[in-house]
Amino acid sequence: MQKGLTRLYKNRHGFGCRRIILVVLAAPCLKWIETTFNSSDEVHFLYNFDDCNDPVEFYNRVNGIASNPNITKVIHITQVCGSTHDIHHFNVVEDYNISGKKRSQIISDLAKLIQNFQKNFDDGRIPVNNNDFLIGIKCGGSTSLSQDKLNPFMGAVVDKMIDMGFRLMFNEPQETIGLLDEVAKRTTESDFHKWEYFIRDIEQKNKKYVNKGNIEGGLQTIIEKSLGSFKKTGTKNFRVYTIDEKVDSDSQLNFILGTNQEPKAFFQMIEKGTIANIFITGQDIYFGTRFSPTLTLGLTKEDGLNEFDYSLTNTFTKNDIDEFIMKIINILSGEKTISEQYMITS
Repeated sequence: MQKGLTRLYKNRHGFGCRRIILVVLAAPCLKWIETTFNSSDEVHFLYNFDDCNDPVEFYNRVNGIASNPNITKVIHITQVCGSTHDIHHFNVVEDYNISGKKRSQIISDLAKLIQNFQKNFDDGRIPVNNNDFLIGIKCGGSTSLSQDKLNPFMGAVVDKMIDMGFRLMFNEPQETIGLLDEVAKRTTESDFHKWEYFIRDIEQKNKKYVNKGNIEGGLQTIIEKSLGSFKKTGTKNFRVYTIDEKVDSDSQLNFILGTNQEPKAFFQMIEKGTIANIFITGQDIYFGTRFSPTLTLGLTKEDGLNEFDYSLTNTFTKNDIDEFIMKIINILSGEKTISEQYMITS
């Protein structure tokens, strides 16, 4: 398999696999705009559903998402009441205050803004190197079968993709609890201590990371879950980053110390720059995010019906590895994921 097969857009913040216009609604009462507007896979809304008087957390999230390479333009919709904060990426932001305007005019104006932005998109995708972008990887709905079948397959895929020059990111540090020796072997001493401090803090809080679905799927303890989950990371060395650290552009395999809970885990990776994400599931869980396509990997069902982007049988071969990597490349290059086709978003 050759390098440079992926074709991406050259967007404002880097190479993206989608061209997304982000519409930011500054207050909970503006939700009606999203409900009324006929959105598409190129237009996504993010609204402040909590506090419009002190929206610091909301705008931190907006700024993180607005920096993702898939975002081409931000339309910031405000009104006379409530507080707003600056969106740092001013070169992609269009402010629009709706105060004194009728609802019909607001929708008409928004449609025109979007249409004008889309007219200015240049034509197409260009071939890029595999290290020019970042892909996120996360599992959910883990079972003993997915730990034994899907995760080793994903680990083999990860090793092959690293050899091909790809840059990858994991975000579920809670599922490395108890793996001191395994982590120590594959990272630097300073990164290990960073990870260890984070894990000890989690353990002191005594949170439970084996849920009902895991138990029903045959996983009883966090060590079982951790050992199975870690298989999908492959065998290569990796870097560790706190949630506030910037990921080095030359770092290929990356772990961020965020959360293992969806959808927050995906949003944390998107804010770090992932332009697409791989979701590995042992159950019938279909997941998607608005700002970067989510490719779902699952096991072939007994009835032969599959709703995953890629379904694996009980065993895998080198051909399966190459085929799955080609599927990833095709989705990066424009093929729609199942979650995009059915508008499954969080």
